[in-house]
Amino acid sequence: MTEQDIEALGQEAFELVCDIVFDVSGVAIENCESSDALESDIGIEEYHIDNIEIALIEETGRKIDLSSRPLFLDGVVQEVFQALKANKASVPAV
Repeated sequence: MTEQDIEALGQEAFELVCDIVFDVSGVAIENCESSDALESDIGIEEYHIDNIEIALIEETGRKIDLSSRPLFLDGVVQEVFQALKANKASVPAV
């Protein structure tokens, strides 16, 4: 992967997390800091975390563990990035 590919994948991961968090909880996180905690800083309710985890699994096809607390935005994005990267690596080049 080139540096541009990695940057694009990182942006894709961030946007996917933002979209899913908004769809599940109604909370927009576009203007949040990457070091913000989902529950305390961003205001995501505990009961939404399980639904966010399920939606991320559906989107990436991989288990994304959101059980650690506090759950930081950059940690979630990094987990999704790794899942997307693994997915790209498992697809044969054409």
